[in-house]
Amino acid sequence: HAYQAAGHTVSAGLPELYLRLRDFDLVHFHWPEELTGWAMPPSPRAMRRVLARIDALKPATKMVCTVHNLLPHADRGGESEALYTAFYERMDVIGHFHETSRAAVAARYADVPASKHLVHGMQDFADLRVHATGKTAARARLGVPDDATVIAAVGQVRSMGELALLAGAVGKSNLAPVHMIRAFRQPHARSMADRARRKYLMRTVEQLAGVTLEGFLEDADMVAVCEAADIIIIPRLENQLNSGVLPLAMTFGTGIVAPDCGVFREMLAGSMNELYAPGNAGAMAAAIARLAGKNQSDVRASNLSLSADWGWSRGVACILGAVS
Repeated sequence: HAYQAAGHTVSAGLPELYLRLRDFDLVHFHWPEELTGWAMPPSPRAMRRVLARIDALKPATKMVCTVHNLLPHADRGGESEALYTAFYERMDVIGHFHETSRAAVAARYADVPASKHLVHGMQDFADLRVHATGKTAARARLGVPDDATVIAAVGQVRSMGELALLAGAVGKSNLAPVHMIRAFRQPHARSMADRARRKYLMRTVEQLAGVTLEGFLEDADMVAVCEAADIIIIPRLENQLNSGVLPLAMTFGTGIVAPDCGVFREMLAGSMNELYAPGNAGAMAAAIARLAGKNQSDVRASNLSLSADWGWSRGVACILGAVS
C-alpha cells in the first residue's frame, strides 16, 4: 500500500518474480527463505535457482530487502547463513526497522558493504485500524469484564522456556481482578518429554486464561485483543532481532511488558511501558504489576504518540530515496 500511495504500480508474490510476467524497476524482499520454499536447510538447487533469478534481473532492477531475522526461526545451526550471505551480497539496499538490527546484521555478515545498510524505521499495522471498535466494545466481543486488568499474550511462543516464563510470570503477578487473553500459538514439541511439559505448562496457562483464541487470528479478532488488553506481554529468554508483536501493540497504543534487550530496549526505553530481565519470571511479574498500576488511558495515549511516525510510508520514502 505504501508503494502504491507513492504512485507506483505494485505486484506481489513469487509467481510474478519467477514467471517473468513483467519487468520490474524495484523488487522488495522480506524473507530469503521464502524464495527457497521455507525448507531447512535450503537445498543447493533451490539456492542456485533463487540467486540465478536475482542475477537475471540485475542491473536493470534495483534489489531491496528488509531484515526480519538474523537467520530463520527454524534454522538450528547456521544452515541458512550461506543463503543469507549470497542474498545480501546481491541487494542494493538492506533495510532495517531499527539501529539494533543494522548493527547485528553488519556484525554477522561483515563482508557485506556497510553502505548497503539503511535504517528505514519501524513498521506498523495501520491497515488493521479499520477493525477498531474501542476498548468497551472489544471487551464485550471477547466476553472480558470491563473492570478487570486484562493481560494478553499473542503471536508465536517459540520454546518451552518461553512458555514456562509466561506461565510463571502471570501466575506471580498477584493482580486482582485479573483476566488473561490467551491468543498465542503453542511451541512445537520435539519429543515425548516436550509434549508432556507443554501439556503441564498449558494447563497452568489455561487456568489463568479467561479467553482462549486458537491458531492464527482473523484481523478483527486480533484488533479486539489489542483494544481489550491493558497489557500485552512478550515472553523472551534472550535477545531477539525483531518482534511483530511490538508494532502491533503500539499501533493500538496497548501497554507492553517486554525484555530489557535489543529492539525492545531501543524502541521502548523511557516510555510508559515496562521492561524486565529476559528469562526472569519474577522480574516479568513485577513489570506487569508496575504497568498495571499506571493510568491505562495515559499509557495508550503515550504509546500512540511514540509510534506516530512509524509505518511503511516513511520506510518506503527512505528506500526510494536510497535507490534513486
